[in-house]
Amino acid sequence: MKKRILYYLFILLLFPHNGTGQTVARMSDRPVNTSQWITTHFARGVVPPFSFEYGGKPSQEFIKSWSYTATRQKSDDPKVLKCLYTYREPSGGLKVECEVKGFTDFNTVEWVLRFTNQGKKNTLSLLSNTQKLLKMRRQSLL
Repeated sequence: MKKRILYYLFILLLFPHNGTGQTVARMSDRPVNTSQWITTHFARGVVPPFSFEYGGKPSQEFIKSWSYTATRQKSDDPKVLKCLYTYREPSGGLKVECEVKGFTDFNTVEWVLRFTNQGKKNTLSLLSNTQKLLKMRRQSLL
């Protein structure tokens, strides 16, 4: 048994395998305007590039009819664009804030969502399938 363990350790040392890594992919050969991408994909009346279910319905079915505000935020780094997009349920219950950062040097956009219950009913219990958000962390800027 000890020989077998030593054999496996020897093989592992000879052929190391790292279970973690980073993938780098070139998305496009043409330049991308990060600011324009953000403005286009988070515009009023457009289904944003995230999804969730609320009351059993997918967000793309109702989010365009919700109250919408867009605010450009101050950034300490001139190469980082910051915006806050807010979507509010018409009845005043659920508020979804989407904090967006665009990194112009890397043609990359990231966003963080915050769900807030502003009503008297427990609207957060109607929220589901937010795990889909985790799958959308990387978005091609094409």
